[in-house]
Amino acid sequence: MGLRHRAMLADLITNGCRIGALCRLRTGDLRTHEEGRLFRFREKNGREREIPVRNDLEEWIEAYMGGAGIAEDPTTAPLWRSALRGGSVTLRRVIEGAVRTIFKHRLAADGIPDNLTPNYFRFMIVTAVLSQNVPVEEVQHLVGCYPPSTIQLSDRWRRRVTRSIVECIPF
Repeated sequence: MGLRHRAMLADLITNGCRIGALCRLRTGDLRTHEEGRLFRFREKNGREREIPVRNDLEEWIEAYMGGAGIAEDPTTAPLWRSALRGGSVTLRRVIEGAVRTIFKHRLAADGIPDNLTPNYFRFMIVTAVLSQNVPVEEVQHLVGCYPPSTIQLSDRWRRRVTRSIVECIPF
């Protein structure tokens, strides 16, 4: 369970994916590519995107799959599976509500304020990547946000209050 939680939450936080896309992952969605491993996320509205897997995340996912005994399972089987009380893994996928609960418990255990949401981490990713001058189109694809206005709302690092703005306030 601990291996699953670590890998699942790291995937959620480092890829900026939605919880729904995370829960829909199948073992076949973790693909090998010439540059390494890729995740194929199925987002809302039928969109799909492939995102390279970070090296540390790849190690954690492989540890989870090995520990759960699902490394050789069929490609259509869910990647993130629910577990029985004894710790054995079922073929049912983890539901979104369970991931939200796991997310909140993990934050609380690490002393992080529990008012943070997975979307907060999506915004953090957008802000961090845009601050490194990555084009907006690439950031859109990374986090699966297709209207540019969504990315612009998340882009907090470029917003500055200047003296000219403050001088415009009627007093």
